[in-house]
Amino acid sequence: MGKVRSARVFPTQSSVLDSQALGRMVLSSYGVSGPITCRFFRKGMTDAYEVKSPTSTYFLKIYMHGRRSWADVEDEVHFLNYLHRHRVPVVGLVRRSDGAFITRLNAAEGTRHAVLFRSAPGRDPDCGQPGFCVSLGRLIGRLHKVADGIQRTYQRAPADLDFLIDRQIETVRPFMAHRRDDFELVSAIGASVKRRIAELLSRAKPEYGICHGDLHGTDVRVDGKGGLTLFDFDSFACGWRAVEIGVFYATHEWMNVTPQAEAERMRQLGAFLRGYQRERKLSRGELEAIKLGPAVRHIYLMGIVLKHSSAYNGFHWANDHFFDWHMKWFRHWAKHGPLVKTSGNGGRMWRSR
Repeated sequence: MGKVRSARVFPTQSSVLDSQALGRMVLSSYGVSGPITCRFFRKGMTDAYEVKSPTSTYFLKIYMHGRRSWADVEDEVHFLNYLHRHRVPVVGLVRRSDGAFITRLNAAEGTRHAVLFRSAPGRDPDCGQPGFCVSLGRLIGRLHKVADGIQRTYQRAPADLDFLIDRQIETVRPFMAHRRDDFELVSAIGASVKRRIAELLSRAKPEYGICHGDLHGTDVRVDGKGGLTLFDFDSFACGWRAVEIGVFYATHEWMNVTPQAEAERMRQLGAFLRGYQRERKLSRGELEAIKLGPAVRHIYLMGIVLKHSSAYNGFHWANDHFFDWHMKWFRHWAKHGPLVKTSGNGGRMWRSR
């Protein structure tokens, strides 16, 4: 049989861009002094490349095609520059030689955008240390307060409950078609959490406003004097600040449902809140809503991982083992979470029922 030939490039959904070519682009477009090395650091919902010159280290961030528009990336650049001007310690950006911050790349799957960041100074944090939790809380409190002064209206979609819960549940639905009871439990938890957050929180500043969007506590570096630098603002958007803090609360050993793990999460959250409230006092409703953060976070992560990771890793891992792992947490939360109340006869009931 003869070979089938086509002049058209076959469609691609997730490419890996060549490190050497990106290094040449950085050298020619950003005015970084050479010689430089560029190495592929990590693939994810954004790809990262480590760029080293004789005097500095940078990270080149390549956004996934179709996930972030030019306007979305422009909003992120504006927000970071605004925070930097107001002395909030966030990672710095590097201008191109023409004064712009964003480079448009023609990848096999379509347009991808690139931004060059300075490397955040210091080391990875010890997230369990109370001092770190207090410092991070204070940093996020200041970030939220400063962000409320922004006059620009950002175009990127908000991190509201439609995005964090409803759309993620719809992503999960086909993967759990053979586990109807489990899917209905996750859906019921999502609906119940939505109702309770609507009761507790308003959609007005300072309860609702611009957030970092992925506050798991490890997107930060600590310098030799204990100063923090925050990075990875890919998920920044308008949302509830209490839900943002709930992400931090949910992070430590996030699948561990033992009393010891929950006690440690509460200890870390308490230290975080001490720091945060030095900058901004939380309302009673916000303090209550933070307790709902873990359920929001678990639903969001299930959906976002199934949607985006499968684009570059396939979906072989989205099997019953994966869902058993998640459902252990959801069943525990349904029995012991904050939406469980004690009935008059000493029994326990879940509020959504």
